[in-house]
Amino acid sequence: MYDDGVLSELDGLLDKMCAAEPTALADGESIESLHRCLARLEAVATRSTAAFDASREWESDGARSAAAWLAATCHLPQAGARRCVRLGRVLRHLPLVEEAWLSGDIGAAQVSALAGARTPSAEEAMSRDEEMLVGFARRFRFSAFARALTYWRHYADPDGTEKEAGDQREGRRLHMSQGFDGTWLGDFVLDPITGAIVYKALSRIEDELFEADWAEARSRLGDRAGVGDLARTPAQRRADALAEMARRAGTAPADGRRPEALFTVLVGYETHRVGGL
Repeated sequence: MYDDGVLSELDGLLDKMCAAEPTALADGESIESLHRCLARLEAVATRSTAAFDASREWESDGARSAAAWLAATCHLPQAGARRCVRLGRVLRHLPLVEEAWLSGDIGAAQVSALAGARTPSAEEAMSRDEEMLVGFARRFRFSAFARALTYWRHYADPDGTEKEAGDQREGRRLHMSQGFDGTWLGDFVLDPITGAIVYKALSRIEDELFEADWAEARSRLGDRAGVGDLARTPAQRRADALAEMARRAGTAPADGRRPEALFTVLVGYETHRVGGL
C-alpha cells in the first residue's frame, strides 16, 4: 500500500473541486486543464492496474483474473475492465505513448488506437515509428490522427489490414422485426465501403427533405421561420429518407445506372505528407 498520503491528498483536492460551483471551472482554460488532469489520472490508474495484474494479488480474493477483480470490486463493465488491463500491458512496450499519456498530451482514445495498431506483425514497425505516431496524436485532432494511423497501418501491416477489412465485411448484418403494435424495429452493422454507399444515398435524400421542410416553414412564417418550426425532427427526416430510398429502389428502371465503385488509393507512407491532414 502506498502510504505517503498521496491518495488522501488527491481525495481532499477532489472534495474541494466537487464542492465548488460548476461555474467556477467553466472557462475554456479550466476545461482544458480539467481534461488534461483527467487523462493523466486515467494513465496513472491504467499503469497501476497493469502492475496489480502482474503482481497477481487479485488471486488472494479468488478472482480468475485482474480484469474480473476490477469488474467486481470497482463495478466496471467487463469490457471496460479488460480494456484497462490490456492497455496497461501494452504500455510496457510503448514508453513514449505512456509518457505522453502521463503528461496529459494524449488521452485514452489515442492510446487505445495506438495499442490496437500494435499487432504482432507490426510490433517492430511500431517500435521504430512510435515517436512519429505519438507526435501525430499530440498535434492532430482525433479524426486526423485516426486517418494518419490508418495510413500507417496499411503500410506497416498490409496483411493485417486486409484481414480486418475482410472480417468487417463478413460481420455485416441487418435485423428487422415488427413489434406488437405494428411498428418496425431494427439495427445493422455495415463494413466501411457499404456503409459509405448507404450513408451517401440516405444523406442525399435527407437533404432534399430538409430543403422541403424549410420551404414549408418559410411559406407559413416567412423570415421568422427557425429550425424549431420545421415539420420534422432530424431523426424523423432520416426515417422518411430511408423509406423514400426504398420507394425509389422499387421504381428504379432495371437498366438504371448503379453507383460507381468506391476505391481507396494508398501511396508510399514515407512520401505522404500526413501533416497536411
